Amino acid sequence: HPTLRGHQRIAELLVEEIGRGGWLELSAAATAARVRINRRRHFRRLGPVFFSNGARRVEWLENWARRHRLDAEVQPVSWIEFARAGIRAMDFRQWEDAWKAYAQALAACPDVVPAAATVLRHARWLFEQGRTGDASDLVDRLGELPEAEQGAVASIWSRAALVLAVESGDRDQAERTLARYSRLIKATASSPDTTGWGRVMPDVLDRARRLTGSDP
Repeated sequence: HPTLRGHQRIAELLVEEIGRGGWLELSAAATAARVRINRRRHFRRLGPVFFSNGARRVEWLENWARRHRLDAEVQPVSWIEFARAGIRAMDFRQWEDAWKAYAQALAACPDVVPAAATVLRHARWLFEQGRTGDASDLVDRLGELPEAEQGAVASIWSRAALVLAVESGDRDQAERTLARYSRLIKATASSPDTTGWGRVMPDVLDRARRLTGSDP
């Protein structure tokens, strides 16, 4: 990253190139003293926060570079590490990288339920951040698992899917989810909420029925 001096040198070279190219008619070259005066005035206009803000931004870049090197050297090996890699990728909306990591987490976990619960928990984080579309995409992809459709993951997956359908006002999706999973969602309402979706919308069944106009 260029220093202030480096940036100033770049500016000098740009001015020289503009002059040689005849793109602008430049006055006579300023003396070194005049350049210093102009630079002092410039810094005064920038104000006292300029340097602290610059230092903070450079620190962010340096920290990112260090993390990048570490990530290249230390690859995930356990399902938990793959899941963490998934949420990191989702933070940057690197969707394909995220799902690849999540798929590896699901495959590496001896029992798919803990890994699926972790993915659903991450989807809930996205939902609470206002990233409903990303949360829906993640829950939809998880729904492609046989265990989500009718196996051990069905109870926690179906609640998340119903919450997202209600939140987005998707009547058709809510109707399909209710028709297939309403009894399961009701039966497991008092089960431990390992994903947080139950706390997000405790009355999801009632709201889904109002949305679809269906009877309890």
